Amino acid sequence: MRIVGLFVLVIFLPAFAHAAVIFTEIMYDLSGTDTGREWVEITNTGDSSIDVSGYKFFEENTNHALTLISGNGVLNPGGSAIIADDPTKFSVDWSDYSGILFNSSFSLSNTGESLALKDSALEILDSVSYDSSLGAAGDGMTLQWDGNAFVSSQPSPGMYTGTQSTPDTSETSTTTTAMTSSGGSTPYVPPPSALTVKMSAVTGAITEVPLHLSARATIKGGTIDTAAQISWSFGDGSSAMGSAVDKTYHYAGTYVITVDAIDGSAAGHDEAIVLVRPANVRILSIVGDGITIANDANERLDLSDWQLSAGGVLFRIPMGTVLLPKSIVLFPSAITRLSMMFDGMLLYPSGAIAARYTPPVSAQPDISMQPSLPVTSYEKVQAVETITSTKNIQTLPFGSPDAGHEEAVNAPTTVLQTAAVGAISIPLQSDTVAKTSASGIFHSPWILGLLGVIVIAGGAFILL
Repeated sequence: MRIVGLFVLVIFLPAFAHAAVIFTEIMYDLSGTDTGREWVEITNTGDSSIDVSGYKFFEENTNHALTLISGNGVLNPGGSAIIADDPTKFSVDWSDYSGILFNSSFSLSNTGESLALKDSALEILDSVSYDSSLGAAGDGMTLQWDGNAFVSSQPSPGMYTGTQSTPDTSETSTTTTAMTSSGGSTPYVPPPSALTVKMSAVTGAITEVPLHLSARATIKGGTIDTAAQISWSFGDGSSAMGSAVDKTYHYAGTYVITVDAIDGSAAGHDEAIVLVRPANVRILSIVGDGITIANDANERLDLSDWQLSAGGVLFRIPMGTVLLPKSIVLFPSAITRLSMMFDGMLLYPSGAIAARYTPPVSAQPDISMQPSLPVTSYEKVQAVETITSTKNIQTLPFGSPDAGHEEAVNAPTTVLQTAAVGAISIPLQSDTVAKTSASGIFHSPWILGLLGVIVIAGGAFILL
């Protein structure tokens, strides 16, 4: 928002003699975030219809073109039109408005500045300088022309009710009028006997996303009560004042929003139930072409003013960007200028993280699918078991002829057993070891050679 020095006075510059279209309402500082939500109202105070589609809105030394959004661009006598910085946001704030709407790119100062309305030949038709000391500074009010000066009042876009008067064409010098925020020149109007307040339609909201709310207080006959005080309660302990407010919920849940209007002894009440939930959105992929966002919800998702982050760099998503239900959208890197890194995030307008990109895990071999060896395998092995036979063993006297013929005999027997493959076979510590040792002696060439020498020597001794 631009910063301009404060003014003490509001200066209304003279318009040209043929001027019939003038500024009648200025919304320059809304409560909460006002980016893209500012607007001005122009009204035809003449006696004939005027085509304003070719007019220019002069602000900060720039002639802003008017782009027709709705209506035919022709103001009938007494008719008004709205010039909005962002028609989409204006329609959200003022859903009941159905008049002529123009789009123009501008940003009004919250402290004050000079505005002008020019025709197609760039001739000034009306000019005004406003000052924040007049009021309507972040309190939900607007500055409205009452026929003599701008005063702080409840917003009423497209419904100019002040005295319609064209500037005095006989004046050639600048007229300076000192005003206060209370509008001291406004005549006293007694409070109404009955009051009705109506809230703009609201059914759902997304956490961390500002919810735009507005309300109008009217008296009998539908006339807007600009003197009514409007207060809000949002069901989570927070509240606000003003006819147009923003509310950001930080936690999901179901809340009751109430709005009350009071003017003297008259009061009005309205309420709505709002379901607040997190956005069902995710970053599907980050590739060289850009970042792909998926809306997994069954409703449209407005990404206006959200941000994409990658590599420490931010890209603010333009106003009016909407994802359809169950859809995906690629935000090309050629537009976002973001480096395609794996730390990509989608941020709410508040800066809180809505979705963080998780890179896919590289495929790993599934060990459980590999063939495995049997836990245990068996095969038949032959082992020798010593069995002691005691059959027909008798105790005989020493020296008996049969002594030594019947005795206990250790005989090997073959036993079939099973052993696990890979198991260690433990040598038997019985006759098998002795047998193996004995047979090993006679297989030694040194022993055989020695025995041969002994035999030859013995034979020679006998012969001699």
